[in-house]
Amino acid sequence: MRSGKTLTRRELCLLAAGSAGACALGLSGCGCSMKSEAERFRAGEIDSRTGFSSDTEVKSYPVTITVLADEALQWFWGGSAAAVQLGATGLDRLHEYVVRYQAQEDRDQVDVQIVYLDAMELDEEARGGFSRGDGMIALAESTTAGNEAGTVDGGAGEYLVRNLAYNFSERCVLVTSSTSGTQLPRADTLDGGDAPDGSINRLQKLPELEGAIAIAAPETTVEGRKANSILASQGYYSGEDALSGAYAQSIADKVVKFETQDAAMAAVASGECSIGFALHSQVGTRYPGVLEIYNPAFADNSLSYAAAALARSPEPGVTRDFFEFILSCTD
Repeated sequence: MRSGKTLTRRELCLLAAGSAGACALGLSGCGCSMKSEAERFRAGEIDSRTGFSSDTEVKSYPVTITVLADEALQWFWGGSAAAVQLGATGLDRLHEYVVRYQAQEDRDQVDVQIVYLDAMELDEEARGGFSRGDGMIALAESTTAGNEAGTVDGGAGEYLVRNLAYNFSERCVLVTSSTSGTQLPRADTLDGGDAPDGSINRLQKLPELEGAIAIAAPETTVEGRKANSILASQGYYSGEDALSGAYAQSIADKVVKFETQDAAMAAVASGECSIGFALHSQVGTRYPGVLEIYNPAFADNSLSYAAAALARSPEPGVTRDFFEFILSCTD
């Protein structure tokens, strides 16, 4: 705008032609008309519009996206009121999100395929390259590794990555057979429980536990690595990577290692081992024969999941739109 001169109606209309906001001035008789992106999209003038956030897209044509997800997520049960209203029952939480997403405006043509993979397989592909898929929901460290390797479209500082810690909150806990009645020995506190800050806790009495401790192979299982991290917090395991250390002499003769998590849980359920380690969401679901007896909140026992589009995806914006929708779900 030139200083000291009032614009004519014709000049205002010309200015409005280059700015959608100028039409909000209410120039009657101007004859200019600026459509919003959504209006142009629905009029068929453009085939893409911004989705739930600035880095996401909605397309006017059918799109299929394949999401490679950590298989542990299938044990998060659904049952949200929003899904029930849509007639979706008997689904796990992630598949419920798919149904709910497709019910959103202009998303009915998006076909979301979920492929569950072992956490270690996902991590290996993130580091070495994907041969399929448009997006991934995996442990945060795997998403970070993929972004660093260039297989994940996470952006600088991972600004394109979605943190799904709220939607899929997980932790590793101690379990025993659902029929054994086994408990960890009491802590050195007045009530026998953990101190508020965890400085005095029941895990410190682990050497007094009668029976064996089942641990799945940390080389191939998330549960095994988390078990070692939890034990390391109290000095029962050496090594910072939860893989190359050794068990303290006070519990070494109690530890029984198994090749798989299924085998470790079978040993606990049968009573062969007194306790073991499992993901909270799988206690009583994937493993109906075990019962949670201790949640070591003072230790690093939580798992954080993240979602990102893959670098190979032809529709990364649509993939991120689905992930952004998951973030908006609070039930």
